[in-house]
Amino acid sequence: MKLAATFSLIIRHSYYADGVCPDFSLEPTSDTERLLKNYRCILKPSKNGVVAVTELGDDGLPVIAVDAAVKFRFNLRLRNGDFALFTDLSAINQLAAPVYGPGGADVSKGGSLTLTTQADSLENGVFAVAEVPGSVFATPTSWPAQFVVEFQPKRSRWIYYCVTDVKLTGKDLQVVDIGMPGAPLAFSPSNRTDLTQSPDTADALAAQLANQYPELARMRFVSDDVVPCQQSPRKLSLQLDGHNFPDVLPVPPLRNCALWPVTAQGNQPQQDALFQVVKYVSYSFSKNGA
Repeated sequence: MKLAATFSLIIRHSYYADGVCPDFSLEPTSDTERLLKNYRCILKPSKNGVVAVTELGDDGLPVIAVDAAVKFRFNLRLRNGDFALFTDLSAINQLAAPVYGPGGADVSKGGSLTLTTQADSLENGVFAVAEVPGSVFATPTSWPAQFVVEFQPKRSRWIYYCVTDVKLTGKDLQVVDIGMPGAPLAFSPSNRTDLTQSPDTADALAAQLANQYPELARMRFVSDDVVPCQQSPRKLSLQLDGHNFPDVLPVPPLRNCALWPVTAQGNQPQQDALFQVVKYVSYSFSKNGA
């Protein structure tokens, strides 16, 4: 008996350093289970998805010809409750029954599936459905054709609140990127606010820090651009007059959600933001915002 892997279906997410998305279980629908059995296909798990292995005849084609019109459908069941914290779901949240399908692509070559929708509701507990067309079985030269469901990371402004007993008058305190390849993450002076000299009453956290630390200097730093969430940490540091503080700044936690600017300003839309409070008092650097 000859067997061949005919197609694979994988899930990828650029949030993860290796691109492999472990956040879903991938299961064939009941109709697809019957199709796989009828066409003598075996579904095997892979590192980040599934592979369909088919029994072949002497001519190298499936021993039972697969109807090009059929669709092999797989349910994506979410098993990570934090998935929405680091994933851009703006498109999928607009769809009542999201489906990832081949769209207008050449299905014999596989590739990224396109987000669409369907009229019928999804099964209870199903996040989305991925479809692989039966026509993939007709082109052995492309086997195994790889179909991909791709997720992109959420992008947010980063905000740091620094509380310190260092006297900042006449000094230059900055947040600087000290370790990432490529373009550094910038916190320009135009996005830096001395909250001691210029309190922002619209910023609830700034007001809370003012009440908690009235005798200390308080600075707010906002990134110039949105930052994609990523599993690999960035290396940022506070820098005073060109000298880095001894500790790397902690990455703002995914659950520290906010909006920037804190109030709508004219035509400037508010953006998602993540914040972190750091305290540098008497040469002790606190990363927990205490």
